Amino acid sequence: MSTADHNCIDCVLAMRRPSLPLDNIPVRDFLQLQIEHFRDDIAYQCQQLLQRHPENTQEMVNDYDTVLQTVLEKHAPITKRVRRKVGHVRGTPTM
Repeated sequence: MSTADHNCIDCVLAMRRPSLPLDNIPVRDFLQLQIEHFRDDIAYQCQQLLQRHPENTQEMVNDYDTVLQTVLEKHAPITKRVRRKVGHVRGTPTM
């Protein structure tokens, strides 16, 4: 096939790429955590737990887990960070 039997078309497309969608991800800011206050709160809460007498080991584990989650949430709460989704396919295969 030669170009003699075909017409050439020249065009300029003025299209912008679609932006990547935003994604909210949960994060904790451990850099702002004051470790001494964090340890003091855990120690105080654990002393309170020791005064209570759990009926079994699972109850004690659940109580400690609750204490750790509560203290962690107080000192380093979960926040949302907005970022662009990575690996999102731009366009369609037919473009």
